[in-house]
Amino acid sequence: MKRVLLLGLILLGWSVTVSGAPQAEHVVLISLDGLRPDAIEESGAVTLTILIKDGTYCPKAKTVRPSLTVPAHASMLTGLDVSRHGANWNDYKPGEISSPTLFSLVKKSGGGAMAFCSKPKLYPMLPKESLELRYLPPIPENWDSADSKLVRAGGRKSYAGPPDTTAPGIVKVFADKWPKRKPAFAFVHFRETDVAGHKHDWMSDEYLEAVRVCDRAVGSILEILEKSGARSKTAVIVTSDHGGDGGHHLDDIPENNTIPWICAGPGVPKGLKIDREVSIKDTTPTILQLLGVPVPKKLDGKLVEEVVLR
Repeated sequence: MKRVLLLGLILLGWSVTVSGAPQAEHVVLISLDGLRPDAIEESGAVTLTILIKDGTYCPKAKTVRPSLTVPAHASMLTGLDVSRHGANWNDYKPGEISSPTLFSLVKKSGGGAMAFCSKPKLYPMLPKESLELRYLPPIPENWDSADSKLVRAGGRKSYAGPPDTTAPGIVKVFADKWPKRKPAFAFVHFRETDVAGHKHDWMSDEYLEAVRVCDRAVGSILEILEKSGARSKTAVIVTSDHGGDGGHHLDDIPENNTIPWICAGPGVPKGLKIDREVSIKDTTPTILQLLGVPVPKKLDGKLVEEVVLR
């Protein structure tokens, strides 16, 4: 399958770097929407603190401009800058981005992928044909999509979707679905930190409590991996799409642009702190390298060399 992917990328004009043997059998990428690095210590986030000690941590990673959920996650999942993947909006939009994603690249290499997300605006980054499972909230009613299922409720039309995309709800579905297939790649997105930041301000008591809620959810994901027997073979990356200041995160300031980037798993140095800037775009090539999937050379993101075996 890797030879097929390699030939396909070359025919599309993409030069690639062929990865060696997989460093990890599985990668779980967890995005805590709107998580500031300094909120980890301030909130007393137990699980994230343990992951930092057990893995490699960059407390001054950077997101893209604009520092918004859709552009940032598109860069996280494609390895491209906003000017290249083109997802410069920040609300639900029908269709899918045209750039190859982690999901499509992993699938073409013969691996499976799943996505568990809490915001419908992320649909365009999650190509349905590349995913074994795509769990998200309902598509907004003012859009028409093949993914939507119209149901009758009290004589009115409404869109049916997953019943619970809170952090605990997503964890419950992950616990049911992931161990049965153990896909090569899984993407998990929690919204609570961003919602609390917008409603109560970043670094408020309510925001820090939301960090703790998400931290417990991350801990549950790790427990699921452990119980499935896959924890020692799985690389876990925890990061974010943007920070925040006051009640928003659009201004070009460090509080909005700085994000955490944590990686723990097989072959990843423990207790290492990266002092240089890591980009959110670096997430894609690093995950591909960890899985032994060919890395397109035309990506804007670079390998986080500190966590990959070469």
